[in-house]
Amino acid sequence: LQLRDIVDDKLLEFVGKVMPRLLVRTIANIRHQSASLELSPDTGVDTLWPAPA
Repeated sequence: LQLRDIVDDKLLEFVGKVMPRLLVRTIANIRHQSASLELSPDTGVDTLWPAPA
């Protein structure tokens, strides 16, 4: 069986064409811009006690 000579000509006419587009980029963490910068009053974590049931 020789399938290497089968070529799709429609695919070949689109290869290498330049597509114009706008300069667009994503903005990461857009929801975090309005976050509060204050720390919580209780910053310590008590790991000696078991978790609540």
